[in-house]
Amino acid sequence: AWAEGQASLDEKSWTLVVYMSADNSLSNTASNDLNEIEASMESVDANVLILIDQRGNADTHAYRARHDSAGPLNSAIVSDEVPLGDVYGGWDGLTELDLANPDTLLHFCKWAVENYPAEHLGLVLWDHGDGWRKKLALRKPRKDICYDGYNSMDMLELKTALATLKQDTGVTFDLVGMDALSRKQTIAIVDPRTRKLK
Repeated sequence: AWAEGQASLDEKSWTLVVYMSADNSLSNTASNDLNEIEASMESVDANVLILIDQRGNADTHAYRARHDSAGPLNSAIVSDEVPLGDVYGGWDGLTELDLANPDTLLHFCKWAVENYPAEHLGLVLWDHGDGWRKKLALRKPRKDICYDGYNSMDMLELKTALATLKQDTGVTFDLVGMDALSRKQTIAIVDPRTRKLK
């Protein structure tokens, strides 16, 4: 079980932040993927920190992934649950979090990198992806990810959140991945030289 102050006891080579916005049609799939993460943790030299929101009310959870010896088909979550109030003081654990809000991403990433320092840092955004589309009001190309109900996060909001994280902590991610169905379209490209979203 999670204990406050537990962070940073075992520094790993990687800290991986997995941001699972599943308050949509991917809710059940998210549970399956969380089980797969747990099944893979036995030989992983990484802190894997997960924020997941699924369909339903007040069902946002934060976890530090732990190995599940029962394998990926075990439906019970065995990872250490982190109280949301320990992640960010403004979260009471009773209010539904909006994972489409870039501030939610910022708060979770800031907690992760400050409490689980590592040689390398990675971020995975898990959800539907929108690919290239026209924003109806402006008729301009727009890319979105992290759908929470009818809300979503666009690339400018993501870029701003990561820039604020760097400003507040001095940290940039070595890897930003997007595990998002977008009908074979590229959601975004991260330039590894500048670590900027293109």
